[in-house]
Order: sequence, then structure tokens, then C-alpha cells
Amino acid sequence: MCCAGPYAVLSRWTMTMDFTPARVLPIPWKPRLMFSGTSTYCFNPANGRINKHIDTWDSINNQEFFSVEAFADVLRQMTDLASTPDGLEQPQYRVIRRAADYQIRSYDSFVVAQTFMDGVKASGSTTEPAKFVNPAANGSAAFGTLARYLFGGNERKESMAMTTPVFSDTQGNMQFVIEPSKHQDPSTVPPPQPGVDVTLRKESVGTVAARAFTGLAFQGEVEEEAKALFAALRRDNVPFDESSGWRLARYNDPGTLPPFRRNEVMVKLADNYDPVWAPGEVEAFTASFGKQ
Repeated sequence: MCCAGPYAVLSRWTMTMDFTPARVLPIPWKPRLMFSGTSTYCFNPANGRINKHIDTWDSINNQEFFSVEAFADVLRQMTDLASTPDGLEQPQYRVIRRAADYQIRSYDSFVVAQTFMDGVKASGSTTEPAKFVNPAANGSAAFGTLARYLFGGNERKESMAMTTPVFSDTQGNMQFVIEPSKHQDPSTVPPPQPGVDVTLRKESVGTVAARAFTGLAFQGEVEEEAKALFAALRRDNVPFDESSGWRLARYNDPGTLPPFRRNEVMVKLADNYDPVWAPGEVEAFTASFGKQ
């Protein structure tokens, strides 16, 4: 029986799971495995039952069993030391696809407190793009401005909880995420004190591609990671919006050892891109209708 045409169903899935032995083994990290891909279910028209089930992973090319490429993909995830701080809120997103070297994510909107990074002059409008700024450039003063605002230096003198990650972008902005569970609109957030260069805004990130890396996020390394992300997207024919620039996400405090730091570079994908189905994926499946 041919697994094609009207007797087959194609579905897409994303799956995450914790590496169970890590719960009892004395290792300083908690591996989490993630896979995305497709499942094809083949039906026997005589009895309506599934007689074949085929899974594919987005992160590998060799889908045969036993695939050394698949084994390497699992091993790479198990030995990833990057950690996300416990107890800190972060923007909500879902992973639609996980390639070997990046993820495609869909973010819910969230509120941020934003200021300009060190050495970036305000143009009078927070929506006017600045010249290119490396997101890993000096931002200690900007971080301090946002931290003072967050921890009580606002008109209500209200202290809010720290969140993760800290965002910075190529337009020279640094952003703290405001607790998503408490604030979904800037109007509910304590206003900055007069004369303080902090702006509140609702951030609609939408669909992005994100590439993770560990270590210290120096300017040179961050640019190389961004270039690697762009190259991977072009390789996979995933259109992205270069005009909006890109951003850096840093999840950990300065006391976290470099191998355990979680950093990411992100770029917005084109508005007309379908993040669920790759170009030609559905067409190839429906074309099989005439090949039974």
C-alpha cells in the first residue's frame, strides 16, 4: 500500500522533554531536548486503520534508522550547558520549528521599559531608527538606568520583579521586560520619573528566528553569531526582515560562569512567511495524490 494521496495525513509537531537521568545525576545543568518535524499517517482504505507512521525531524537531513546525524543532534542537546535562571518571568513564545542551528518562534506581545544604550543619542523619537549599533556594545549606564526604574525609581516608587532576558538591538535600544503576568499594556505600568530617559512600550516581536550560543557576549562573537544565523536562514530559504535590524538576548546575571550563559541573536522573519510549512512541503505532499 502506497503511503500517499487521499490515504495519508500530514501533520506538524514540536516536542520538548527533560533528560530524565539529569534529575538524579550530580550534574550542574538540566538538559532539555527539543525536536520539531512532521508525521505522516497512512491509512488502509479497506478498514480505515493506520497501517504506517513516518516521522521526520527538521534538524537533520538523514531520516533513516540508524541516523548518526540524529544521534549527534541528541548528544549536542544533552551537552548544552546553557541555563535559564529559575524564578524569573520571560516573554511567552512557542517554538514552531527547530533546525539544527536555530529555532523559529512565535512570540506573544509583551511590555518593555526601554532606553538608549551608552553613546547613542536620542533623536527625539524612540521609533526613529538609529545608525547601526552592535547590541553587545557598552550598555552599563543603560542597564543602570533601567534597573533604577524597575526597582522603585519611578513615579509610584513601586519595585517590580526582574525578568529575563535583557534585550538590546541594532538601533541602539536596551530593554527590560516588564512582568508579563501582571502587565499586558504600558498604561498599567508605573510611569518613569520626569526627565528620566525611559520609555514604556508594547513590543510585538511576532515570528522570529533565534540562534543560541554560550559564553561571554562580546561584540565580535555576537556579530559572527548573527552572520551564522542569516546564512542558515538563506540556506533554508527562510525570508527575514533585514530592514528591522536584529537583537541580542542575554538571560543570565554577570556572576554566571561563561559556559552556562544563555545568549541568543534574533531576527524578525518576513511577514508573508509561513512558519509552519516550509516552501514546497505541502505541495510535495499533495503532489503525491497522483502517484498511488
